[in-house]
Amino acid sequence: MEATYGQTQAAYGGNEDESLLVRFFKHPQENQAKSEEAGRPIFEETEYIEIMTPGDKGNVVCRPVREHDKGRFPRHWDAYQKRTGDDESIEGTLLEEWPQVTRSQVEELKFYHVRTVEQLAAISDVNAQNMRGVATLKQKAAKFLDSAMSNEELSKKLAAQEKQIAELIAAAEAGDKPKRKRRTKAEMEADAAA
Repeated sequence: MEATYGQTQAAYGGNEDESLLVRFFKHPQENQAKSEEAGRPIFEETEYIEIMTPGDKGNVVCRPVREHDKGRFPRHWDAYQKRTGDDESIEGTLLEEWPQVTRSQVEELKFYHVRTVEQLAAISDVNAQNMRGVATLKQKAAKFLDSAMSNEELSKKLAAQEKQIAELIAAAEAGDKPKRKRRTKAEMEADAAA
Protein backbone atom coordinates (compact mmCIF):
# COMPACT_ATOMS: atom_id res chain seq x y z
CA MET A 1 0.00 0.00 0.00
CA GLU A 2 1.31 3.43 -0.92
CA ALA A 3 1.78 5.97 1.86
CA THR A 4 0.57 9.51 1.27
CA TYR A 5 2.65 12.60 1.92
CA GLY A 6 0.80 13.31 5.18
CA GLN A 7 1.33 9.78 6.50
CA THR A 8 5.06 9.81 5.86
CA GLN A 9 5.37 13.33 7.26
CA ALA A 10 3.69 12.26 10.51
CA ALA A 11 5.85 9.12 10.75
CA TYR A 12 9.11 11.08 10.47
CA GLY A 13 8.19 14.11 12.55
CA GLY A 14 7.88 16.62 9.73
CA ASN A 15 11.15 16.41 7.76
CA GLU A 16 11.02 12.81 6.52
CA ASP A 17 11.73 13.65 2.89
CA GLU A 18 15.41 14.31 3.66
CA SER A 19 15.88 10.73 4.88
CA LEU A 20 14.06 9.03 1.98
CA LEU A 21 15.90 7.52 -0.96
CA VAL A 22 14.27 8.99 -4.08
CA ARG A 23 14.97 8.12 -7.68
CA PHE A 24 13.30 9.46 -10.83
CA PHE A 25 13.73 7.35 -13.96
CA LYS A 26 12.11 6.44 -17.28
CA HIS A 27 10.31 3.15 -17.69
CA PRO A 28 8.45 1.78 -20.75
CA GLN A 29 4.71 1.54 -20.24
CA GLU A 30 2.24 0.03 -22.71
CA ASN A 31 -0.19 2.47 -24.27
CA GLN A 32 -3.37 0.38 -24.42
CA ALA A 33 -5.22 2.63 -26.88
CA LYS A 34 -2.34 2.75 -29.37
CA SER A 35 -1.71 -0.99 -28.93
CA GLU A 36 -5.32 -1.85 -29.75
CA GLU A 37 -5.30 0.49 -32.73
CA ALA A 38 -2.05 -0.92 -34.14
CA GLY A 39 -2.80 -4.57 -33.35
CA ARG A 40 0.56 -4.97 -31.57
CA PRO A 41 2.05 -3.73 -28.30
CA ILE A 42 3.09 -0.07 -28.37
CA PHE A 43 5.17 1.25 -25.49
CA GLU A 44 6.02 4.80 -24.49
CA GLU A 45 8.70 6.00 -22.10
CA THR A 46 7.03 7.16 -18.90
CA GLU A 47 8.65 9.03 -16.03
CA TYR A 48 8.56 7.02 -12.80
CA ILE A 49 9.48 7.71 -9.20
CA GLU A 50 10.84 5.23 -6.69
CA ILE A 51 10.71 6.19 -3.01
CA MET A 52 12.44 3.96 -0.48
CA THR A 53 12.64 4.19 3.29
CA PRO A 54 16.15 3.33 4.51
CA GLY A 55 16.15 0.19 6.63
CA ASP A 56 12.66 -0.88 5.57
CA LYS A 57 12.89 -3.00 2.41
CA GLY A 58 9.12 -3.57 2.45
CA ASN A 59 8.35 0.16 2.22
CA VAL A 60 9.04 0.95 -1.45
CA VAL A 61 6.82 3.08 -3.67
CA CYS A 62 7.33 2.77 -7.43
CA ARG A 63 4.80 4.42 -9.75
CA PRO A 64 4.43 6.98 -12.55
CA VAL A 65 5.45 10.51 -11.52
CA ARG A 66 2.67 12.79 -10.33
CA GLU A 67 2.91 16.56 -10.54
CA HIS A 68 3.19 16.96 -6.76
CA ASP A 69 6.26 14.65 -6.71
CA LYS A 70 8.25 17.29 -8.59
CA GLY A 71 7.50 19.85 -5.90
CA ARG A 72 7.92 17.44 -3.01
CA PHE A 73 11.38 16.32 -4.18
CA PRO A 74 12.67 19.35 -6.14
CA ARG A 75 16.37 18.56 -5.64
CA HIS A 76 15.92 15.01 -6.98
CA TRP A 77 13.71 16.21 -9.85
CA ASP A 78 16.25 18.87 -10.90
CA ALA A 79 19.08 16.31 -10.84
CA TYR A 80 16.96 13.94 -12.94
CA GLN A 81 16.16 16.68 -15.46
CA LYS A 82 19.85 17.59 -15.78
CA ARG A 83 20.81 13.94 -16.16
CA THR A 84 18.23 13.13 -18.84
CA GLY A 85 18.32 16.47 -20.66
CA ASP A 86 16.38 16.25 -23.88
CA ASP A 87 16.47 12.48 -24.26
CA GLU A 88 14.30 11.29 -27.07
CA SER A 89 11.05 9.69 -26.09
CA ILE A 90 10.77 6.08 -27.17
CA GLU A 91 7.52 4.99 -28.75
CA GLY A 92 6.80 1.75 -30.54
CA THR A 93 7.12 -1.99 -30.03
CA LEU A 94 10.10 -2.56 -27.74
CA LEU A 95 12.60 -5.11 -28.99
CA GLU A 96 12.36 -6.85 -25.58
CA GLU A 97 8.68 -7.56 -26.35
CA TRP A 98 9.35 -8.93 -29.86
CA PRO A 99 9.96 -12.70 -29.94
CA GLN A 100 12.11 -12.57 -33.09
CA VAL A 101 15.22 -11.35 -31.21
CA THR A 102 17.32 -12.83 -28.45
CA ARG A 103 18.25 -10.96 -25.29
CA SER A 104 21.84 -10.59 -26.50
CA GLN A 105 20.61 -9.10 -29.80
CA VAL A 106 18.47 -6.62 -27.86
CA GLU A 107 21.50 -5.50 -25.87
CA GLU A 108 23.67 -5.26 -28.99
CA LEU A 109 21.04 -3.18 -30.78
CA LYS A 110 20.76 -0.88 -27.73
CA PHE A 111 24.44 -0.12 -28.22
CA TYR A 112 23.50 1.22 -31.67
CA HIS A 113 20.57 3.18 -30.16
CA VAL A 114 17.95 0.85 -31.63
CA ARG A 115 15.22 0.20 -29.04
CA THR A 116 12.07 -0.59 -31.06
CA VAL A 117 11.01 -2.79 -33.96
CA GLU A 118 10.11 0.38 -35.87
CA GLN A 119 13.65 1.74 -35.42
CA LEU A 120 15.11 -1.61 -36.50
CA ALA A 121 13.03 -1.65 -39.69
CA ALA A 122 14.13 1.94 -40.44
CA ILE A 123 17.89 1.27 -40.27
CA SER A 124 19.50 2.17 -43.57
CA ASP A 125 20.82 -0.72 -45.66
CA VAL A 126 24.34 0.70 -45.43
CA ASN A 127 24.25 0.76 -41.63
CA ALA A 128 22.61 -2.67 -41.47
CA GLN A 129 25.49 -4.17 -43.47
CA ASN A 130 27.96 -2.85 -40.91
CA MET A 131 26.25 -4.73 -38.06
CA ARG A 132 26.43 -8.52 -37.89
CA GLY A 133 23.05 -10.19 -38.56
CA VAL A 134 21.07 -6.96 -38.56
CA ALA A 135 20.10 -7.10 -42.25
CA THR A 136 18.09 -10.27 -41.60
CA LEU A 137 16.51 -8.81 -38.47
CA LYS A 138 15.65 -5.66 -40.41
CA GLN A 139 13.73 -7.74 -42.98
CA LYS A 140 11.90 -9.62 -40.20
CA ALA A 141 10.99 -6.30 -38.55
CA ALA A 142 9.61 -4.92 -41.82
CA LYS A 143 7.49 -8.08 -42.34
CA PHE A 144 6.24 -7.88 -38.76
CA LEU A 145 5.18 -4.25 -39.19
CA ASP A 146 3.51 -4.98 -42.55
CA SER A 147 1.61 -7.84 -40.94
CA ALA A 148 0.59 -5.59 -38.06
CA MET A 149 -0.67 -2.99 -40.55
CA SER A 150 -2.73 -5.66 -42.31
CA ASN A 151 -4.16 -6.68 -38.93
CA GLU A 152 -4.93 -3.02 -38.17
CA GLU A 153 -6.81 -2.63 -41.45
CA LEU A 154 -8.70 -5.87 -40.80
CA SER A 155 -9.59 -4.68 -37.29
CA LYS A 156 -10.98 -1.42 -38.69
CA LYS A 157 -13.10 -3.32 -41.23
CA LEU A 158 -14.41 -5.65 -38.52
CA ALA A 159 -15.24 -2.70 -36.28
CA ALA A 160 -17.18 -1.05 -39.12
CA GLN A 161 -19.08 -4.28 -39.78
CA GLU A 162 -19.86 -4.70 -36.07
CA LYS A 163 -21.22 -1.15 -35.99
CA GLN A 164 -23.37 -1.84 -39.04
CA ILE A 165 -24.71 -5.07 -37.48
CA ALA A 166 -25.52 -3.24 -34.24
CA GLU A 167 -27.44 -0.60 -36.20
CA LEU A 168 -29.41 -3.30 -38.05
CA ILE A 169 -30.21 -5.08 -34.79
CA ALA A 170 -31.34 -1.83 -33.18
CA ALA A 171 -33.54 -1.08 -36.19
CA ALA A 172 -35.02 -4.59 -36.10
CA GLU A 173 -35.76 -4.31 -32.38
CA ALA A 174 -37.42 -0.97 -32.94
CA GLY A 175 -39.67 -2.58 -35.56
CA ASP A 176 -38.22 -0.58 -38.41
CA LYS A 177 -37.41 -2.28 -41.61
CA PRO A 178 -33.98 -1.55 -42.98
CA LYS A 179 -34.22 0.85 -45.84
CA ARG A 180 -33.02 -0.66 -49.06
CA LYS A 181 -31.12 1.52 -51.36
CA ARG A 182 -32.60 1.55 -54.80
CA ARG A 183 -30.06 0.36 -57.29
CA THR A 184 -29.41 2.28 -60.42
CA LYS A 185 -29.61 0.75 -63.87
CA ALA A 186 -25.82 1.10 -64.21
CA GLU A 187 -25.26 -0.88 -60.97
CA MET A 188 -27.55 -3.68 -62.12
CA GLU A 189 -25.78 -3.86 -65.51
CA ALA A 190 -22.38 -3.92 -63.78
CA ASP A 191 -23.51 -6.84 -61.58
CA ALA A 192 -24.88 -8.70 -64.60
CA ALA A 193 -21.60 -8.22 -66.47
CA ALA A 194 -19.59 -9.64 -63.56
